[in-house]
Amino acid sequence: PTTADPTEIRMLGLDDKFLSQAKLMKGRGCDVCGGTGYKGRVGIYEIFMLTDEMQDLIYKKVAAATIREAARKSGMRTLREDALRKAASGITTLSEVIAATVGDVD
Repeated sequence: PTTADPTEIRMLGLDDKFLSQAKLMKGRGCDVCGGTGYKGRVGIYEIFMLTDEMQDLIYKKVAAATIREAARKSGMRTLREDALRKAASGITTLSEVIAATVGDVD
């Protein structure tokens, strides 16, 4: 287990609730992993469900921000949200979340 670095907290906009519930981990590294502390890869996913509402918005050629907002309301998780869930579960690290994702645009 590890604690979040203040810079990572600021960059990711993490709140006290997230930090108190998260099981943050950081690998020690070994000869097998080349000192990285990582073993294998874990995917992060942003799945967009094409509902009738989404299809209608696309056909109407509304702004991408409007489609994204509707998708979020329908339950879509962003790449960053999925990565943060995995970091909170100890599957990856906050530094990898920063490296692999960009901030969410609201």
